Amino acid sequence: MVNDLGLHARLALGELFLTEAAVVERMRHEFKIPPDEHLVYGAAIYDEHGRDALRQIYDGYVEVARRFALPLLLASSTRRSNPERIAASRFGSREVIEDWMSLLREVRGGYRGDLFVGGLLGTRGDAYRPQEALSRRESLAFHRAQCHAFLEAGADLVMAVTLPALSEASGLAEAMSETGLPFIISFVVDGGGLLLDGTPLCSAIATIDDISPPLCYMVNCVHPVNLLAGLSSDANRGRASLSRLKGIQANASTLSPGELDGRVDLQCDGADSLVQGVLALRQEYGLQIFGGCCGTDATHLEQIAGGLSDATRAPGTATAAGERALWA
Repeated sequence: MVNDLGLHARLALGELFLTEAAVVERMRHEFKIPPDEHLVYGAAIYDEHGRDALRQIYDGYVEVARRFALPLLLASSTRRSNPERIAASRFGSREVIEDWMSLLREVRGGYRGDLFVGGLLGTRGDAYRPQEALSRRESLAFHRAQCHAFLEAGADLVMAVTLPALSEASGLAEAMSETGLPFIISFVVDGGGLLLDGTPLCSAIATIDDISPPLCYMVNCVHPVNLLAGLSSDANRGRASLSRLKGIQANASTLSPGELDGRVDLQCDGADSLVQGVLALRQEYGLQIFGGCCGTDATHLEQIAGGLSDATRAPGTATAAGERALWA
C-alpha cells in the first residue's frame, strides 16, 4: 500500500519515515548464510534458507513500522547486483532485479501501512576505497542499466548508498534521474563530515543538486554522534545545502568505516547513544528518514522509532510542535 501523496510532498510536509536496519550483516552473523562471491546476498532469493531469512529480516522491520504507524522505505539487498557482477555469477540467466522486486512486493502485500519498495545500487568498486570510484561519465554508463532494470521491475524509488566519492555519485544521480523515479543519494562520511574522497558533504550535495537533484540525501554507515560532529565541522557548518540532508542509516558503533570494514565481530556502543544521536539529528538538522546500518537489527530500529515517538509526544518540544502542525 502506498499513500497517493508522493514522497516529495510528504517529505516537504515534515513526515517521518523509517527505512530498514542491517540486512547483509544479519544474514552473515545471525543466520550463518555465506555470501555469494559475486552478488553477496543479492543471490539469497534463489536459496530456500536464504529467502526465508530475508523474509524474517524484512518482516521484522515491517512490524516495527506497523507498531509505530510510520511509513517505511524498504530497499532490495542488491548493492552488488549490477549487470557486470550478475553476468560473472552463476545467476546470469536470472532476472535478479525483477525477482527482488517481486520479493519485496510479497513483503508489502501483508502490510496495511505505507510501504515504498526501493531498488538499491552501490559502487562498482570497494565502497571504502574512494580511489576505486568511477568518473562521472564512467558511472553514468555503468549504472544506467541497473537503474532502468529497477524502473521496469516496478520499483517505487531507487537508492544509491555507501557512496565515498563525488565523481561516481554524480554519475549515479544522472543515471537514476533518467528513470523518472524518485531517487536518494546516500554518502559515507568520516568524522570530519567529509566524503572518503575528501569532499565536504555540503559541497557534494550542492554539486549534485546542480547536475541531477535527487529527492533528498542521506548518510549511511556512520554513527549519529560522528555525523553530528561532521555537520558542525568547519567544512560544513552553516551551509545551506545541508537542508537537503534528510536521513541516516546509522551504525551502532562510533568506530570509523575503515575500522569496521572487514571485522568479524559486531560492534555496538549501546542503544542510548544511538537513540540520543538520532534525536539530536532530528532536532538540530530536521532529518526525517531513519534506519540502521552496521551492527543494527529490528531491536535497534524499534528503539529509534520509540525514541522518535516519545519525542513527538513530549509537550513543548520543537519536534512535537512540528508533528502537531503536520497532523492537525
